[in-house]
Order: sequence, then structure tokens, then C-alpha cells
Amino acid sequence: MPVYSSRTSRRCCALALAATSTVLLIAACGSGKGNSPSGKPAVDTSGTITIGTTVPAQGFNPATSVNVGAAYGQYQAIFDSLIQVNPRTGLLEPELATSWTWSSNHLSLYLFLRHGVRFQDGTPFDATAVTYYENYYLAQGDTEGLLADVSSVTAQGSYEVDFHLTQPNALLLGNLSDAPGYIPSEAALKHEGSVGFATHPVGAGPYTFSSEVAGYDYVLKRWPGYWNNAHEPRVSELRWEVFSSDTAEVDAIESGAVNVAAFLAPQDYHALKTYPNLVVSAAPDVDAWFGFEDGNDPPFNSTQFRLAWEEAVDRTGLAKVVTDGTGTGFTVASPGVEPYVKSLLPIWPYEPATAAKLVKESGHPHGINVTCYAEAEDLGGNYNAIDPILIAEYKAAGINLTIRPMDSAQLGLMVQGKLGACAFFYVDTVDTSIWGIENTFKNTAWSQGFTNPAHIDYGTDQYVTQFQRTFSNGALEKLYYEIEATQKTDPATFTPLFTAPEVNVYQKGIVGWYSNAFNNDHWYAMYRTG
Repeated sequence: MPVYSSRTSRRCCALALAATSTVLLIAACGSGKGNSPSGKPAVDTSGTITIGTTVPAQGFNPATSVNVGAAYGQYQAIFDSLIQVNPRTGLLEPELATSWTWSSNHLSLYLFLRHGVRFQDGTPFDATAVTYYENYYLAQGDTEGLLADVSSVTAQGSYEVDFHLTQPNALLLGNLSDAPGYIPSEAALKHEGSVGFATHPVGAGPYTFSSEVAGYDYVLKRWPGYWNNAHEPRVSELRWEVFSSDTAEVDAIESGAVNVAAFLAPQDYHALKTYPNLVVSAAPDVDAWFGFEDGNDPPFNSTQFRLAWEEAVDRTGLAKVVTDGTGTGFTVASPGVEPYVKSLLPIWPYEPATAAKLVKESGHPHGINVTCYAEAEDLGGNYNAIDPILIAEYKAAGINLTIRPMDSAQLGLMVQGKLGACAFFYVDTVDTSIWGIENTFKNTAWSQGFTNPAHIDYGTDQYVTQFQRTFSNGALEKLYYEIEATQKTDPATFTPLFTAPEVNVYQKGIVGWYSNAFNNDHWYAMYRTG
């Protein structure tokens, strides 16, 4: 089966942790404090762990809520998914579905469901609940295309669900670890309706939704009826507190007002590392700065100019300055993610003299003026250093760059080719294992991609369209190579600049979490040690 996934990672059950002692098994079921006979620190699952964040959730209906990525921690605590992604390996693993198989023509995917699971309202998890939700999800519009090519979903008995497709789509399996796989209670969804369910969600995960002050505060309670409680200890209550700024959140973790500070800026990393009572986690290379250009507008309609545009930038130097040395420059794919092909590096070397020559050969012997836009709110902190560096580097190549601020709504229109030709903005990649396939290659390098408004084939269409028909890892690796090889000579209209780590900070004594390359620390099995 393919190793890639959708936009979010899922949990990897720490079976060894539960096996270390009987006391841990008891604690996992909610006993509170215990002492290990082996002399290991006591496990304390009582009380509340408060997580600070600057990004509020916007509803908990996985089929309709916007900005789901901001609330993946809550979603993964409330809902189990049909399939999970191992955060350490990227491999797809069973969760609510224990196994699966494709038909010989890859037009049907058969999922076999876990027995004995109940939703938090006591109703059974079965094939009827799954098929109801999948058809409900499709009826809501499937705006991200996660169930693309699915024509119908049917139940075979109580514990088999069949997805029927109009054409093969290998991405479907991984997409069932995302919103289409977050199975809600059918009874609760019918009772609350689409709007009501967003504020009264009921899933089959380890925590139940308790309360919210929308935009400010969210509380989840440990559910004693969770089918997998014995495998991971978890604190009694999780609370998310929303702060108005990164600075306010840093102040809160420094003062002890919160136990965890989530999604901090990379600039916070070095300062917080000096606090003896804090543990700083920096997940590798999960966020990025990109430029997007319209290949239908001059000068970006010239292959020579696009090459000059890529080779004029010192990505390594840019990352060092802007992220205080915590990030890395990259082209096409980032080290540590699945589409990364080391043998082709550098895709676009930093060669200002060559870039200047290419600008002249593209029809601009005396240089050219280019105006780009950037989302104003993304230019705070060290990120405001991006502008002068890019302006200076492009100037050395004969490109007189002007960067103007723009609000996010306008920027979205421009990325679709409706306003201007060039934009820079920050992207939260969320799951870097799929980033290269869907968000870069498919959405940008594909002629039908969302951020390829000119619908230009940059030599990649023949490969991108094969992704949904590729069911082996070896074939996927070949596709990655072929696509990235085309970019060396005919770059698509996207400009990867650098990545920055996701910084999360924990009070010492909070355990059960771990960092990973999928922008999603393990938060649904945290507890304290004595």
C-alpha cells in the first residue's frame, strides 16, 4: 500500500508503555496517581493539562467546519479515524478500520471495521454509521476533494464498508485518515444537525467534548468508555486556551499559566530553551514560505525568467536569518519528507550571475520591474527580514522587486490568477508527507491545479496524473524523481523558499507527547509524572 497520507497525521499507540507495568494500565483507565514497582516515575492522570494556542478552532463538524487544521489536536482527541498515519514513519495503519483491500481493478476499496467500539453517546460504531457519514460528507460538497472519484459508499453486513470509485484513486486510502475518516455518531449528527453538531460533537475518540467559549477556550474530558484506553495513560482533562499573539502565549508558558504552548514561532526556540523548567520541541521542517506566480503573465510566462527567478535566491542564507537558524532552505521538497529526492539536489542552485544572464536572455537586457504581494499579517517578527533580503538578491540578478502588503482575501484571489502575477506567503504544510503530492505537485505543477491559474503543463502532467493510479511505493518514488527532474529545466510557477520548525513547549513532568514531521504533536495521551 502507498505510504503517503492526507493532510494530517494520526496517532501511533504506545503499546510498550502500557506493557511496562500493571500500574500504567490502571492509570490509563483513569485511576489518577500510581507508583511503579520498577522505580520509574509515578504516572499522574488526574487534573487538567492546558494547551495555549493563537489559532482558535472554528467548529467541530469535520464535514463542514473551516480551518480544521487549526484544531487537529481537538479533532484527534474527539474522533478516531478509520485509518491512522504513523507519525514516525508515515505508514498507514489500522484504527477504526482494522484492515482493507482493493478490488483487482482498483475501483472498489473494502474496509473491515473494528468490533466492539461505541461512540461517546453509547451508540454502536458499525458499517451503518460509517456509510451514513460518508454519504453525508459527500452531500456537504467535499470541498477539498478528499473523496474524489467516490461514486457511492455501501455497507456489507455490520462491519464492512465498500467505497466504489469511477476511476482508480490511490490517494483515497490516505485521505481516510483525515476529515472523511473522522467518524461521528450517526445519532448525534442527526439530532444536532450540521450546525449544532459543530458545537456538540460526538465521536469515538478518547476525549468527549465538554465546553467552549468560541474563539477563546475549549475543554475536553477523558472518556472512560474509549476502546483503546488500556494502551495509553491520559490526563483527565485537556483545555485549549487561545491567546491574541505569540508574545502573549510565550508569556503564559514562562509564567506557568499554561502547561503547553503550541505552534510558537521559530524565533522563540532559543530563548525558551534556556528555561530549566521547560522542554522545547521543534518538529522538523513542517512550515514553509512560498512564492506563487501566474505563468500566463509576463515575465513569468518565460521559462528562462522562471529559472532566473529560482536561481537568484540564496535559500539557505534566507532560512538562517529569518528563522534564527532553526529552519532550512529547500526547493520542491524538504529534507525528511517523502517526495525528497536527494540525488537531484540542488534543484535550483544559488547562482546570481547565471540568474542575471537568464534575465537578459528572457528579453530584459536592462533589467525588469516586478511587483509581488505578501500577506500583511505574515510579516511580523523576524519574517519582516524576508523583504529586504529578497529585494537585494533579485536586484543582483537585474530584477527590481517591490513587495506590497495585501490582506488574505485578496491574496487568495491572486493565487487563483484573479489579481496580479506574484505573491509570497506562509504555508502551514500540516502533513509534509503529502505536501509534495497534493499541495505542490498536484495543485501547482499540474495544469488543472488550484494554484496554476494559467493551466500550464510544465512537463509534469504526465506524472502528476499517475499519482491516483499508483499503488506501490517503488512506483511513487519513480514519480517523485521524474517530477523533480522536470523542475530543474522548466520550473512551475511556485517558489519554495525555506521551512521553519513547529515549536511546541512543555512544562517538565508532562509526558506522553512526542514531536514528528507531520506538524502534529501527540497530545491525546499526555499525563504527568510524579
